[in-house]
Amino acid sequence: MRELVNHYARDLEEEDLEENLAREISTVKNNQIPLEHYYSACMPEEKFREIYEAYEKWRKENKNSISTI
Repeated sequence: MRELVNHYARDLEEEDLEENLAREISTVKNNQIPLEHYYSACMPEEKFREIYEAYEKWRKENKNSISTI
């Protein structure tokens, strides 16, 4: 998660950004919210969508070696 934040959102200065991002990704996944209908509270929607999509790609590529958030 830290790598995604550093890559996509290094310009954002929010305390607990990684924690908030992980919580929002979990909310989208657990509630099966279509990504285009979710608006992040911790960053601009386009940045959130980029990070979410990168996370999902990474998770699928590494699904045998990770635990989900």
